[in-house]
Amino acid sequence: MKRFCIHIIIFLIIWFALSIPVDIYITHKIRTSQTRAIAVWEDIFNGRIDADMLFLGSSRTSDAYNPAIFDSILGVNSYNLGMHGNLIDKDILRYNLYYKYSNRIPKYIIWDLCNGAFGYSQRVFDYQFAPYLFDDDVFRLLHNSRHKFTIFDRYVPLLRYYRQKNIIGYAIKNKHFNTGYYKGFKGKDWHWNPENLNKLEDKSIPMGYNPELLPDFLNTVKKMKESGSEVIFIYSPFHYEGQVKQAGMDSLFAIYQQIAEDNNCIFLNYNYDSMCYDTSYFIDATHLNLHGANVFSAKCSKDLDSIFNFCKSKKMHLTTTNKETLQSENEQYN
Repeated sequence: MKRFCIHIIIFLIIWFALSIPVDIYITHKIRTSQTRAIAVWEDIFNGRIDADMLFLGSSRTSDAYNPAIFDSILGVNSYNLGMHGNLIDKDILRYNLYYKYSNRIPKYIIWDLCNGAFGYSQRVFDYQFAPYLFDDDVFRLLHNSRHKFTIFDRYVPLLRYYRQKNIIGYAIKNKHFNTGYYKGFKGKDWHWNPENLNKLEDKSIPMGYNPELLPDFLNTVKKMKESGSEVIFIYSPFHYEGQVKQAGMDSLFAIYQQIAEDNNCIFLNYNYDSMCYDTSYFIDATHLNLHGANVFSAKCSKDLDSIFNFCKSKKMHLTTTNKETLQSENEQYN
């Protein structure tokens, strides 16, 4: 028995001696890959984002908000933090890490609340977190039954890369894939594809609202505002053929509007915009293509510019505390 234990100890020593350098090498290769998801995380973890306007949300955000257009129209320095495969819980993680690693506190935070925002994020695209399990906040969110990262993934060299094999192909083998982003944004020059949409029955997708997430969301909004940021909620264009597949959208918009009013924020709803009836702007019902992103970014920038100037002329803060005065200016977007 003693001899067996000695062999186990020798094996573990050899394993760690060999695997730790390999783990460090793979982590370095991934973190310097410049693929979009990793590059944005690297900007966050290295405190490199010096933006006074942030875009926060899901893939609808990453595909819809072109910082170059917002910068040119509003005279701001913006950055797109949108993340594929995430909902409110990972939005909150994204912002907390942004704040934690000393990136600039923005003047404006544009939080795109998608149709399923208040659901729990699933495992899709979780491989992007593998190099960052050293961070307590990342590990805390992913160490559960939905994401299935374990304590062993965090501390046993190479295990997280064995269990999350996609990160190797995404960041190393295809290191040039999705490069060329600008401030977190790279639009997709793709065309309308209704294939998945056509398979769904009308009103077959339930309203994505889980009230368990509301306290963390409200605490995050409070933190943003206490840090000096104005928070603006937006529902970006959603093609009408997808709208008819969703149940309870009007109820969801009522919830978003009430949250905005209760927290002195503005909610701009583009669900009824003319863009929503033109497939040339969309990849699918929920995601804008590059052309759509540029058109929407210009439209949204001009709407915000109008609101900002209106508030400035009235010497008002950008809040719905003054909703009676703001309503005439704001209602055209809702």
